Amino acid sequence: MSIFAKEYAESLANTLGCTVCITDHDQVVAAAGAGKKDLQDKYISKRLEHAIEGREQVFANQGEKKYIPLTEEMGDDFASQVICPIICEGDALGSVVLLERSEKKKMGETEQKVAVCAANFLGRQMEQ
Repeated sequence: MSIFAKEYAESLANTLGCTVCITDHDQVVAAAGAGKKDLQDKYISKRLEHAIEGREQVFANQGEKKYIPLTEEMGDDFASQVICPIICEGDALGSVVLLERSEKKKMGETEQKVAVCAANFLGRQMEQ
């Protein structure tokens, strides 16, 4: 999935103009957009791991209780986030994470739908 995930993340980042990460249960397997070098191959936070296991979709802004750091080191580096679990044959395999640094450019319904679409697509690819 790694090469395909990287290309998919790059496409999403270029289209949406935000940072895109694709994770498995343990780490970021693909990162694209601003700050990708700081995120690629990093281990995900315990909170994100629990959100994936719980099949939880997250739409949050920095400072909100439901905001989840992508990695343990990251903290609140981004102004807003959308997280959607990747489900394959009933199993939660990872997540699609959209991140925006600028507080002026808030994520909305479009980004939520794109994250769900991307996660569904990747889940179906894993079935094959």
